[in-house]
Amino acid sequence: MDYSKTIGMYLVVLGHVKDNTLLLKGIIYSFHMPFFSEISGFLKNLRRGGGGKFCVSLVKQLVIPFFIFNGLTLLTKIKDIQTNGLIVTVYDFLKDFFESTFLGDLPVGPTWFILSLIWMKIIMFLLLKIREDFLSLLIIEIIWITALTLYYTLDFPQIPNYFHLGSSLLGFPFYLAGFLLKLKYKETVAWIKRKRWTIGLIFVFYIIGFLFNGFASLEGCKVGNYILLMYLTGLCGTLLTIVSTHLLKRPNKWVYVLSCGMIVILCTHGFILNMTINKFPIFELYSWAWYIYAVISCIIIMIIEIPIILFCSRYFKWAMGGRKIF
Repeated sequence: MDYSKTIGMYLVVLGHVKDNTLLLKGIIYSFHMPFFSEISGFLKNLRRGGGGKFCVSLVKQLVIPFFIFNGLTLLTKIKDIQTNGLIVTVYDFLKDFFESTFLGDLPVGPTWFILSLIWMKIIMFLLLKIREDFLSLLIIEIIWITALTLYYTLDFPQIPNYFHLGSSLLGFPFYLAGFLLKLKYKETVAWIKRKRWTIGLIFVFYIIGFLFNGFASLEGCKVGNYILLMYLTGLCGTLLTIVSTHLLKRPNKWVYVLSCGMIVILCTHGFILNMTINKFPIFELYSWAWYIYAVISCIIIMIIEIPIILFCSRYFKWAMGGRKIF
């Protein structure tokens, strides 16, 4: 999981490089956020807790980091403070923040996923209060996807994305799929080891889904040409990522740090990108040199994130959901 999450976060960084081609962006966007939804579902604790414990955990792990990283954008308003004063600046910032959050347009763009994950966790908590066996959850998964497919097939208006609830409704099948995979993980791994041809089949399904579905984005509730292909592509891309990391069996403490600091990377990589590669495109766009530059630069950005994560873990742990790494 550490290697999988790190690869996923690297793809997020690479996907936000300015002026990437639609092909590269399309490949990354076809599964990178579905991947994190599935991984979040997979990592959900199987132990059941009460509503109070769930709320405390949710606030600690996601709500507080969400407000911290969006609140830090107030630091960019220093000139406004000098002009309008502290109280007026803070009031305007809070007003804009809550209005933009309501409309699904957050100050720190990538934090949309934190908000979406909050909704998905709430939905899952309520769902497990009703049914928690594998078969029932699988039936709910099928019904959920079928309902969304009918909604989009019948040309209803795009799902409203207030507070990114729309992204959550579209992303929840991925979250639930990750949880179902956890329940049957040993059996799934054993099957793939016995039937290695399934890896090739998953890859073929991914290519078909990607080629025929076009661009999809959970953030904007854009499902591409066919919503079923969006789910097929996201599921297959996630499985391929997880299977590939089984080749990396030796633990690595820096990969572990990056894995633990997923929220920090999510919320800070945009600033680093805009101060480096996005600000200084030193090669001709879309040339081979540009792509090599982008790939290597994003690796360096991931390395730069390590001391930031360690700092937050030691001195600012609430930004990481109260988690301390070492």
